[in-house]
Amino acid sequence: MNSLIKFSSSWCTNCNTLSRVIYGIPLGSTTLVEIDIDQEPDMAKAYNIRMLPTLVLLDSTGEEIKRCSGVKSKDFLLQFLDINQQEVFAPCVNEKEK
Repeated sequence: MNSLIKFSSSWCTNCNTLSRVIYGIPLGSTTLVEIDIDQEPDMAKAYNIRMLPTLVLLDSTGEEIKRCSGVKSKDFLLQFLDINQQEVFAPCVNEKEK
C-alpha cells in the first residue's frame, strides 16, 4: 500500500486549495498523511520540503516514488497517483530514475 504525504500549513492558501482537490479524488489503497510543517518542522526537514504545498508519494516500503509541489488539478493528481504511469510530469521528480 502506498502513502501520499501532503506537506502544508494552515496559513497556506494554496495548501487549502489542494486539499479540496485531493478530497475530491478516489485514493483507492493509497493512505493520505497530512503534515503541518509548523507543527512538524523535523518531518519537513527530513523530506527536504522547500515549497508548499508538496506531495510525496511513497511505496509500501517507505521509499519515495515521486513528488510534486504547488496546486495541481484533479486530472494531474489522478495521473500522479498512478504508480504504473511511465511518464514523469514536468514539476515532479521520479526518484527511481535519478
